[in-house]
Amino acid sequence: MKFNTKSRYTLISAFSKNEYKNICRLKSANGILDPLKVNYEGNKDIKLRKVETLTCQYDYFTLMDGENVDDMYEII
Repeated sequence: MKFNTKSRYTLISAFSKNEYKNICRLKSANGILDPLKVNYEGNKDIKLRKVETLTCQYDYFTLMDGENVDDMYEII
């Protein structure tokens, strides 16, 4: 119980007022973390689509004609 209370207060202190309003009613640290995982990481479908998108972008990441490796990684 003591560990849960400390964890809950630590988590709550890290959030903005808007986020606090959504989680203040939750009683356990785990109960606070579960909805935040979905908000910030997404559910399994969203994670799978992110992986597919990044894989597709990686597959098409190639040098263009006349471009060298330094140009390819240059940040604009």
